[in-house]
Amino acid sequence: MDEVPNAVEAWRRDQIADFVAAIVNEYGKCRVLITSRPYAYDGTWKLDGFGQTTLIPLHDSRVLELATALFAQLPAIEDAAAEAKAFFRAIHQRGGENFWNNPLQFTMGATLWVRNAGKPLEERIPPTAALLYDKSVALMLEKWAKRDPALGASVAELLQVSPAQLRSALERLALHMQSDYGSDRRATFKQWLLVEYLDDCVLEQKGVVRQSIDYHRALDLLEQRGRFVGIGGSPFVSLPTPQLSGISRRL
Repeated sequence: MDEVPNAVEAWRRDQIADFVAAIVNEYGKCRVLITSRPYAYDGTWKLDGFGQTTLIPLHDSRVLELATALFAQLPAIEDAAAEAKAFFRAIHQRGGENFWNNPLQFTMGATLWVRNAGKPLEERIPPTAALLYDKSVALMLEKWAKRDPALGASVAELLQVSPAQLRSALERLALHMQSDYGSDRRATFKQWLLVEYLDDCVLEQKGVVRQSIDYHRALDLLEQRGRFVGIGGSPFVSLPTPQLSGISRRL
């Protein structure tokens, strides 16, 4: 279970605890792993029966070990150890000291490395941190433009925007939130702020107003597909600051 939200209200925490208990009861023979950002699970409340571990930057040896284990799961990679060593050498030529020891940066880099398998080794990883974030945002938008089989539509289609318009709105949102939060590890805002930026982008590029949009349906899908996390059933959304940084750093 990825990204337990920041539950401020007691009833919301009870709701999350009941849901987790139901999962554990239904799948009692399975190991249950729940992730959260530190601020959302800061010791002020606990899930019964669960321990707690905090992720820290990886040592170089662990980066290589993790890359080897990851590449071993991909059928297209014949020699996982050799691939991991090539990846390890490439990332240490880019990003600056200790940049890749952060699990988030490592994950983004490994994803791009695999996706760029047909390119020369020196081109499979962006040469700068800014370009890495830029490519990562593009991957995120690609995910939001992919159709959901159950709904027959993507986030972009439900919002009646193109991926370019969605990116433009997110860039404006990122700058807005960075000015308010700076280096804070989270960002909470009214979900309609994103909708307002989307409306502005559409009007500027098309000169028309979108009609009959089911915003609740679209934002629910955005919560599932993206890193947006609804809080307590209220009209507020939380977006981890590293992603806002990734969007705004390219500007």
